[in-house]
Amino acid sequence: MRKRLELQYQAEQEKMRADASLREKQRELELTKAQAETDRVKEESEAAKRVIQARGEAQAAKFSAQALSEREKPQSGADAPGGHGEGFEALKALAGTGTNVLIGDWSKVPNFLFPNLNAFRAAGAGEKR
Repeated sequence: MRKRLELQYQAEQEKMRADASLREKQRELELTKAQAETDRVKEESEAAKRVIQARGEAQAAKFSAQALSEREKPQSGADAPGGHGEGFEALKALAGTGTNVLIGDWSKVPNFLFPNLNAFRAAGAGEKR
């Protein structure tokens, strides 16, 4: 009977060791899963950080290029190099004082400038060559 009790005791001890080993393996598995999840979240956050950084650098480059473009644009107005200001100054020098210079599209001349122009046209239209 004693041998039988010893065998039962050893069997129970083996069963308890197996259960303890199983619980240890389950804990290791849970820790491994938790570590994998932590690593995945960390990698996602690093990727998001790189994307945000790249977007920031791209916007900075865009704004820098816009600023450089604005700086290199010629100034508008009479004081701009190559603007109309130089031409007006040259006409002013040619005309002198007390002279009016008319600038514009002369394809349609207003009648008040040349009131007798229609008379010349009518006289020219009556003649036949």
